Amino acid sequence: MKACRIWAGAADGLVWMAAVSTVELSGQTIIMEFDRPIVLRDGTRLSADIYRPRSDQAVPVIVQRTPYDNNADSYFGEFFAEQGYAFVTVDARGRYDSDGNFYPYWDDGRDGYDVIQWASEQPWSDGEVGTLGGSYLGFNQWLAARELPPALKTMAVIVAPVDYYDSPAHTGGAFNLGGRLPWGVLVDGRTNQNLAIHDWDRALRHLPLVTADSAIGRDLPHFRDWVENAEKNEYWERFGLGLRWNDLDISVYHIGGWYDEFLRGTLAGFVHMREASGSHQNLLIGPWTHNVLGADGKAGDIDFGAESVVDFRTDLLQWFDRHLREVPTVGVDESPVRVFVMGSNSWQQFSAWPPVEARAQKFYLHSDGHANSLDGDGFLDTTEPGDEAADRFRYDPAIPVPTVGGGTCCVAPGLYPEIMKWGPQDQREVEKRSDVLVFTSVALEDPIMVVGPIRVRLFAASSAVDTDFTAKLVDVFPDGYAMNLTDGIIRARYRESFAQPSLMAPGEVYEFDVDLAATANTFQRGHRIRLEISSSNFPWYDRNLNTGGHPAYDTELRTADQLILHDRDHPSHILLPILKQ
Repeated sequence: MKACRIWAGAADGLVWMAAVSTVELSGQTIIMEFDRPIVLRDGTRLSADIYRPRSDQAVPVIVQRTPYDNNADSYFGEFFAEQGYAFVTVDARGRYDSDGNFYPYWDDGRDGYDVIQWASEQPWSDGEVGTLGGSYLGFNQWLAARELPPALKTMAVIVAPVDYYDSPAHTGGAFNLGGRLPWGVLVDGRTNQNLAIHDWDRALRHLPLVTADSAIGRDLPHFRDWVENAEKNEYWERFGLGLRWNDLDISVYHIGGWYDEFLRGTLAGFVHMREASGSHQNLLIGPWTHNVLGADGKAGDIDFGAESVVDFRTDLLQWFDRHLREVPTVGVDESPVRVFVMGSNSWQQFSAWPPVEARAQKFYLHSDGHANSLDGDGFLDTTEPGDEAADRFRYDPAIPVPTVGGGTCCVAPGLYPEIMKWGPQDQREVEKRSDVLVFTSVALEDPIMVVGPIRVRLFAASSAVDTDFTAKLVDVFPDGYAMNLTDGIIRARYRESFAQPSLMAPGEVYEFDVDLAATANTFQRGHRIRLEISSSNFPWYDRNLNTGGHPAYDTELRTADQLILHDRDHPSHILLPILKQ
């Protein structure tokens, strides 16, 4: 350390003291300022830590805004300062060293605009600003961009939603209980809260759902608002891009993981921006859970190898060099879509998402009416069904199908029973249940590469006026290991609209479109393609109690007798986007 001084600023009689250090790293002298105040338009002061090269020359600025403590690490700050950027990382309103009251995302649009414009006007700034961050730090970039700050030129958005209702709050109309309740507790206060002290099994099973926070001694207004606003109403307009896509002309690097809960948002952001904006858009998806930046090649049970590991700092540096300095770089000038294909464990590049080269193939559900569990007679193939018996199972919300593997938020691992793990996991224990229908293809004679969105078209009836239907795509290895790839859910009352619910007539057959997000996987020779159908995936999604009552306030549990049809008039199927090899 070469020198240290104290910078002081005063306003309205209050004095903020910011420590300033000059440090030499790898031969590059950088200046670090801690707790520098940024005064917003309403007078609220946010705390910023700043890393910048010691130079008389103005430089581009990268802004990051976080609710998780801007002083927690310097992973990006020191790196980008060494590369000749100013890096500004800011505590969100009401969190850590920033003033104000915190309500997740509520003020992040306007606050982001003010921070970006502030950064562009500093004497060490050349006026060109980019933003960077993942999860909360990714979604708040979208909210700031919606405000159209003139200085914002580019964003790197990592594992983040673009519409908080659709993903993650109410995916398919079902509430993301296993992610939103723990995360709501984590940010309940000025600093992160201790999650390990709570009885999560008790809290997640608590009814009514709207007071699940009270089961662990919390009062979370944001959580209760999320639960109470079960429909896609005006409350959610503040938490999405809506009709603003055509207004955005910003280059964006979209980064996600096949086992990240925000995968839908990552893909939607890329697709919307490619359609609406003339600016450069890149998409990168790897075999990662929510912890993309810490990915080491292994996710869940599977080691995808060193090839799956990305040097994100170098990758992002190339992106910002291209869009803030206009320096041509190899990485960002290649095909805009780069995805890791599991199974064959290789990177593939495409000109668009979904890949135009993929051809949709229907795999139909078949059975003699007894597809229940691994021991059942369910199978998948490409032959259209004829006269076939329907499958039946009973869904009891008191004993829901447990979540095993899949997309995860960073706060979830370790909080739940051992069975609730993340990423790719063996599904055979779940598939032993009689309330899980299992449809499996024959062993493949040749590999099949599937890359793109996955959807299930399901014809079903229920004894209940409202219930859920779930679907899960699985890769079955020759030894029987059943690796989950992606899954989805649809709440029956939202089968036609997430804004206008419509209950069912018991016993009447309805058509359901179950969105399983997307995947990229090669089903290798000797492997089998499997589809699971059931009515719960708990605690990741809240239980449908089958009464038709408001999900936030209902306390009565009813069983539902479910009927899944797959015959000539009701050709239930999964649609797989297949690439020729």
